[in-house]
Amino acid sequence: MAAYWVVVFRLADLSKKRLKRLSDLHPNASKEKAVLGITWTAKEDKIQAAVNDDYSSWSGVIGNHASSLFMSPKKFTSKVSALRYKLKCLQNLQKSGHCVFHHDPQNHHVYLVRLDPAVWKVPSFQKQNGDREPPFKGYLYVGQTSKHPDDRFMIHKAKKNGKPHPDSSKKIVHPHGLGLEKNLMSMYANSQYTLLDSLLKERELATLLKGQGYATYYN
Repeated sequence: MAAYWVVVFRLADLSKKRLKRLSDLHPNASKEKAVLGITWTAKEDKIQAAVNDDYSSWSGVIGNHASSLFMSPKKFTSKVSALRYKLKCLQNLQKSGHCVFHHDPQNHHVYLVRLDPAVWKVPSFQKQNGDREPPFKGYLYVGQTSKHPDDRFMIHKAKKNGKPHPDSSKKIVHPHGLGLEKNLMSMYANSQYTLLDSLLKERELATLLKGQGYATYYN
């Protein structure tokens, strides 16, 4: 089962420039409060290292400036739950007067892939569509990515060492993907989201398209 952790670190030895940038983003922060960093990971070995005060496997600001854990890492079995908690925790820490470094860019896209009707034979695809039965207006995979959707589709169809690429959705898109459904994507093709918002949009869109007569699947 997948696992995700949200971690809050105390930060130290930040440059004056970075401290000023953080202070400008947190005008109500107290100088008496610790400067913190918040992030998430799906790698348990990084969590174990952090618990033992080893931050060498972490990158960027966390890897360079973490001095200790501010609170125990919190574990989730859902990425969406972890990211929701991270956002709530960030807001609470900021309200309590901390400067908090976090990285949450709006650089994710939501995309649709047309699937051939044979995908209906895949049990996991049928399961996501409940008691519904063919015929449908079409079969669609709803995904989210930080890459351009065209590049992401190429990864879906790619092979590595003669096998489906590890990030290919090997039971759904790799064998059954026909191409991006750009007509349906046109209304939001240029929209960009945070990771959490893209995951929520993915679910929302899959449900909306089901209501319009499509059979849909998302991870």
